[in-house]
Amino acid sequence: MSSPVYLAFCTGSEAATPAFVARVRADHPELEVIAVYPGRPFPGIAGRTVAGAAVHATKGSGAWGLRVRALRLAGSRLRIYNDNLDHFQFGDWAVLRQHLRWRWSQRGRGRVWYGLLGRLALMSVGKGAAGLRVREVGFVSQKGGITVIVPSRDGRELLQEMLPAVLADLPAENAEVVVVDNGSSDGTAEYLRSRYREVRVECSADPLSFAAAVNRGIGAAQYSHVVLLNNDMQIEPRFFASLRAAFDKVPNLFCATAQIFFPAGQRREETGLCYWHRAPGDEFPIYCAEPQGNEDGAEVLYGSGGCSMYSAEKLRALGGFDEQYRPAYVEDLDIGYRAWLEGWPTVYCAGAKVEHRHRATTSRYYDSAHLDYLVERNYLRFLVSATGPIFDELWPAAIRRLRNRAVNGDKAAQRALRGAWREGLKRSNRAVSVDETALKAKLTL
Repeated sequence: MSSPVYLAFCTGSEAATPAFVARVRADHPELEVIAVYPGRPFPGIAGRTVAGAAVHATKGSGAWGLRVRALRLAGSRLRIYNDNLDHFQFGDWAVLRQHLRWRWSQRGRGRVWYGLLGRLALMSVGKGAAGLRVREVGFVSQKGGITVIVPSRDGRELLQEMLPAVLADLPAENAEVVVVDNGSSDGTAEYLRSRYREVRVECSADPLSFAAAVNRGIGAAQYSHVVLLNNDMQIEPRFFASLRAAFDKVPNLFCATAQIFFPAGQRREETGLCYWHRAPGDEFPIYCAEPQGNEDGAEVLYGSGGCSMYSAEKLRALGGFDEQYRPAYVEDLDIGYRAWLEGWPTVYCAGAKVEHRHRATTSRYYDSAHLDYLVERNYLRFLVSATGPIFDELWPAAIRRLRNRAVNGDKAAQRALRGAWREGLKRSNRAVSVDETALKAKLTL
């Protein structure tokens, strides 16, 4: 039988690592101590018993992936060594409480509290969830044409403004509009049936999430291309023709997304040119670039769920939109990224123009702080369920960003960070067959 081993995870500063390894070996003379270094292959210990593990927690150090692995292997037997090479057992709660009280007094309550929440989120990552929570979406048929799906909750006035332009711009044949009346109490369904008999109405007695509402519309769609359009979008002429033309130009296209404008006097928060941010710092990692006029047909990370055309066949193959993103936000990023993993691109169509009356519906039911929180929380959900290897890069970066913003008083970040550990437990180890690192580089600006 092989002798047990003790693992020393070198997660502190590089200069202090030799002294740390020597101290661990001195503390366990009866065991073979194996050092584990960041960026190097994990030691071959198959078939051997792990008697325990130690991590080095020095100021400014990181290597949280290794620290998580140490905790998984050792559990309550994990020893944590500080800058002075003093240590305490992870399972010794009395000593742990004393250490935390000292850190609290030294660094300030907010910084310690949100630092602890961040570490908990980094160490809570589960070993496997059930996978993507999507529903089966059946289609009536797939004749060539366009189905426009408009989810609407108490949006009768918005529909009055946007529907005339939509109906005027659609082709005369092989086109339809489906409004998903999403728990409205303003007489939307009755108004549409009396004023726009050509519009089909799908009614839900209870409010649905955006993903659930559009999935219902997708299930009723008759045509080969599906356009999702928010009720607060005002399209310009040739909107549908511009989007549809992209599918004739780009092989295997999943989505064509529009150029987004904001009303005069408002900051242009969306443009349609969506990428991962090259150097986000404390900014949200999804970046909308300002168009320069030469981007038509450019590949982008995903299409806005409020003004994009999709291949109905490919939507069905992906199982529709993931309904875990309640009540809204990030579901379009999720499905766009899943399509990229299948080799199905999304492109930007400069000629398909819309004006977005941003949050005209959601702001009726949630204040801005809550909406910002939903974006943060749903982005964490995207990371744990919709990425493969690059999770190890994106999850720690997301937690660091939330922690930094929380310390500086950002309410949305504080709330998202409090629940981040629960999201981390849901992580799926779903394998992917593409080079995700290369894909991320391709879609980063």
